Formats: sequence, C-alpha cells, structure tokens
Amino acid sequence: MSEDRPEPPHTGLDPVDRVLAREAEIAALPVTEQAAAYEALHEELERILNASPGSLPAGLVDSVTEPGSDAVGERERP
Repeated sequence: MSEDRPEPPHTGLDPVDRVLAREAEIAALPVTEQAAAYEALHEELERILNASPGSLPAGLVDSVTEPGSDAVGERERP
C-alpha cells in the first residue's frame, strides 16, 4: 500500500476485508473501467453478506437491520 493511501478498513471478516482491499486499486484504473470494477466489488460484497448468517461473525449479524426497516444499524429488541 502506498504511503499516500490510507489502509482499507478491517472488518474482521476475511472475505470482506479482501474485497475492501481491492477497492483501493480501482482509482488507478481508467475512468471508463471504474464503474464496472465498483459493480463487481459490490456484487462480491452482496454475495458474502447474503451468506447464511451462521457463517458471519456475531457482531456483524447483530448490527444488520431487519429487511424493510428504516433504521440503519438498529434493530428492535424484544
């Protein structure tokens, strides 16, 4: 990683961290290729995050909102 670029965020979920690390490389691509590269990263993140909740760390699963919820990062607790 170059000195002028910040480190990518670390989520603790290796597949997500690998995708986020690739994001920094997109800025070096020609502008005409960047949209497709971001779309590919987005699809990969969706695939990972749509995996069975049992395969995700508990902290990540607990922070996900219920489908249709307006609150980001919040969940109604019983």
